[in-house]
Amino acid sequence: MRNKKLFYFAIGFLLFAIIFAFAFQFLKNKNGGGSTTGLINSVFENIFPFKTIVDEKGNNLTEDLKVGQLEEGPEIETRPTLLKITPLPVSGATLFDATREKIVYQETASGSVPVTEKFIGRFIRYAEKSSGHIYEVPFDGFVKSKITGTTIPGTEEVLFDNTANYAIFRYYDDTVGRIKSFSGQIPTSSTEIGRVSGEYLDDDILSISFSPKDAKIIFSKEEGVYTNIFTSDFNGKNKKQTFSSPFSEWLLDWPNENNFTITTKPSSYFAGFVYQIDAKTNAIEKISGNVSGVTYKEGSDQNKGLLGSAGKDSLVLYLLNKETGGATNLSIGTLPEKCTFSSNSLVYCFVPNFLPSAVYPDDWYKGKVLFSDSLWAINLDSRAANKIVDISELAGEAIDGINLSLSDDNEDLIFINKKDLSLWLYDL
Repeated sequence: MRNKKLFYFAIGFLLFAIIFAFAFQFLKNKNGGGSTTGLINSVFENIFPFKTIVDEKGNNLTEDLKVGQLEEGPEIETRPTLLKITPLPVSGATLFDATREKIVYQETASGSVPVTEKFIGRFIRYAEKSSGHIYEVPFDGFVKSKITGTTIPGTEEVLFDNTANYAIFRYYDDTVGRIKSFSGQIPTSSTEIGRVSGEYLDDDILSISFSPKDAKIIFSKEEGVYTNIFTSDFNGKNKKQTFSSPFSEWLLDWPNENNFTITTKPSSYFAGFVYQIDAKTNAIEKISGNVSGVTYKEGSDQNKGLLGSAGKDSLVLYLLNKETGGATNLSIGTLPEKCTFSSNSLVYCFVPNFLPSAVYPDDWYKGKVLFSDSLWAINLDSRAANKIVDISELAGEAIDGINLSLSDDNEDLIFINKKDLSLWLYDL
């Protein structure tokens, strides 16, 4: 009987809390306290808050914004050459252009009239590592807003498709000992802000990559004694196997519409291989092989790629001609994953100013060494490499640049600092 009374008391308290929260929000909005956008989300965030996530020094690692709320503070009128978008750790970011609507006022004989006007703007979207919340930053003023409130604590990796409308959230679920991958659609209208609709992909996906053209993915997972590679829609539907191997660890990339690339997980202690798989026929072709610490990155030009070789105190970057099989030493020491391809025969790379003594790339992946980089541009036609700027000196702190994303017009570059996972924007 006592347990039954406690149950009814708990239900009554919960209903009271919900009614109180709705009433509070209603009165707040009625008195000019803010928009009703994200009302349901903000109510439930207040009733069932996730705990504040802090680091070992007690510093808050989450943004203090509600869904749909704009960051307080002045807009940035004059953009600096280098801008830190957020100092908090991010697990993924993308740069994109999109058509949006805004309210403008036109003067008429009867006074000012609000009119909806369409415009094309540039935006950054990023995922907060501690919570998985998605934030958006427009280039017009650089005032961020929180667009999703779905909490996925400890997201290790978030991948965006080329439209920034789809994302895959990856994290380790220690309650079941599984790697989880949630594929979701990001809200595209103000009425949907806060909602992430989607579903979980297969457990224990080892590597995954989006198609450069549409919301399709390629991913790998172990099944018995083999690692199988599949393609599917972004939500896991229409899954088709493209490759199978007894070797377990492959890094996947989908650099252009026609081909995938798969690379053995790099280590200085083993010779590695790079293969290309035809996206239509599944025909496989070796690009390079028997290279120590091999890493590889390819752009939309299907005939050229960046090949990295590494070892003790050594990083070497080559330009690979896939038609001839020839490789040209570019005379700069960096990793292909610290580079990105532009659409005008240029490659932008973060290059260490000094290479600490270490076994590469192993020690760098493990975080035993970090770099202080400069930004370089490489002309793929002339093979000439030119230093643009010492990005670490410009930032006033060590920058170890990774996860580069370039705008379509090659004017803006975003990247993550491997040192603290902060997000930056550079004006090229």
